[in-house]
Amino acid sequence: MAAAATLLLLLLGVSVWPLYVLAVIPTGVMSLALTPQSRDQPQFAEQLCSPSINSGWGVPLPARHDSRWKRLHSLSTEQPSNREGCTPYILPPTGDDALSLRLSTLVIADRGNCSFVQKALLAQASGAKGLVIRGTKKAVYEAIASHSSSNTTAALAAAETDGTTLNAVEKPVFEYDCSRGEGFVTQLAAPIWQTDSRECSSNPKCTAKTCVLTGTMAQDGAAHQVCCMWDTYVLMGASNRTVAKSLTIPVVYVTIEDGQRLQRVLDDHPTSLVMRTYRRQLPFLDLSSVLLWAIGVATALGAAYYSADPTRRRKERAAAREHRKLQRQHGGDTTLDEEVDERADEPREDVWELDAKHAVAFIALAGVFLTVFYYVKIGGAIPVLFCLSGAATLTQVVAAPALEWLIPSVASREVILPLLGDTARISELLGLVPSGVLAGLWY
Repeated sequence: MAAAATLLLLLLGVSVWPLYVLAVIPTGVMSLALTPQSRDQPQFAEQLCSPSINSGWGVPLPARHDSRWKRLHSLSTEQPSNREGCTPYILPPTGDDALSLRLSTLVIADRGNCSFVQKALLAQASGAKGLVIRGTKKAVYEAIASHSSSNTTAALAAAETDGTTLNAVEKPVFEYDCSRGEGFVTQLAAPIWQTDSRECSSNPKCTAKTCVLTGTMAQDGAAHQVCCMWDTYVLMGASNRTVAKSLTIPVVYVTIEDGQRLQRVLDDHPTSLVMRTYRRQLPFLDLSSVLLWAIGVATALGAAYYSADPTRRRKERAAAREHRKLQRQHGGDTTLDEEVDERADEPREDVWELDAKHAVAFIALAGVFLTVFYYVKIGGAIPVLFCLSGAATLTQVVAAPALEWLIPSVASREVILPLLGDTARISELLGLVPSGVLAGLWY
């Protein structure tokens, strides 16, 4: 049964692996270029994006050889009052030259103020052939306000006039990370989502290079805390997938930093910049995923081997008894009989048989823990859990077998733990030391 459980782990690891990769990395690419009338080149030619198809709606991005260049229409530049693209709009007419007639339009809208699907439907109704949604700090505040108010627009309007309104809203813990940058400001910017602190944003650990208010005041009550804001790719959820089925244009999301870079290039080349979006070519094999899969397989094989140890011992004793019978029949030496009798008197170890059900339960439990670790900020507990699991693994795989082979006399010796009053095997302590050192370095 242990072999069946191991085989199940192998099959599940192979089948779940590609799905896991698609869920955590941006699977789209935006490629920029300039039309022939400009001799300059854009500051960057390609950047990654996250398509809506990763969230189960919209149309998939085409392959690179099937993608087409499109002119850009930024709502924040052309229609500032509708920069989020949440109300109907009309695209400007194209030119009558050959290039303009050949190129279609791709709309750039800011995140926030309405759903992703509504933005896509309005872009499609305007005649656009694609939509790029870029993250903004304002959208972060809008998402924060939606946790305590159903009318996010009213909450944002109130925040502009009363700086404490939006600042007091409880924020999800995954919107910022104070361990990557922290600062305090005495005055709030107008609008409030532009509030930042150089002390925080200049922290090398703050990859987003921007910080947000956390709603926490300093001990003296005179300053507001700001922490490093997460700027990651998001999976664009859709509450009404039936309506989303009518979409025929691709929709992609870019981070705040990439959206700002895109806007700067568009400001420098407002008429000559073109873009195309296509599916990212993922490698067939990824080294890190292979290593993680190999570690999981090795763990399963090791567990199967060590769990079968009592069975091997019973077979050895059975073979020894058969050998003893043969010796008695032929009048052989009885020294082996005494050794076998001593082994037979040894207490039988409790054995927990593992089968396919245990393997499935382990995978389900691991998935629950990973989900909790992702959404709940308990990063300080991870090194502790790593230390405990690492100590157990090193004890079973390295320390105990090494002591039995090198110094059998102390392999099962126990020592008293000070302050705890309990005992522990020397092999367990040897496994705990390197795990504790690694956990300490992790902190």
